[in-house]
Amino acid sequence: MMTRSDYFAVGGHSSVKESVIEDVAFGSVLKQNSICFENYCGGSLIRFRMYPEGLVDLYHGWTKNMSSGAVKTPLIPVISVILWITSQISVCIKVFQGVAEENLGLLLVSVALYLLWVASDMAKAKHTGNFSVFSILFYPLPLTCFVIIFMVSVLRKIFRISSVWKGRKIR
Repeated sequence: MMTRSDYFAVGGHSSVKESVIEDVAFGSVLKQNSICFENYCGGSLIRFRMYPEGLVDLYHGWTKNMSSGAVKTPLIPVISVILWITSQISVCIKVFQGVAEENLGLLLVSVALYLLWVASDMAKAKHTGNFSVFSILFYPLPLTCFVIIFMVSVLRKIFRISSVWKGRKIR
């Protein structure tokens, strides 16, 4: 949150219109101009759909932002996220491994850990958005999509492949 006069004093979002990650760039502009601001989640007071055009829009938006955002994130949170994702994926793999090997002990431990992740994700989801029970219960599907989109974003950055966003080519 910030005052309207501060917003327009730095040129608003037009000051960062060429940026790939405009929200992060705008925060940098505010800091450079010594303007204080705060971010709030809004709880149930604010509702919006981030990608109203659907999955293709989401794909393009995330592939343009993810790797750029990751390189601007401090190392400890990045490592924490990597460990969290690895743990959630590993539990799913172990469930399938327990079934394939007919290993009841591995299966029971893996299912218990899977259910712990589901419970943890449900508790976090209440504070971060409007997620269906289905999407949380079957979290491996959206998590796999997330990892694939992140890898595409990284490859685009490494090989300097342009992204398309809102009809514009973005390097």
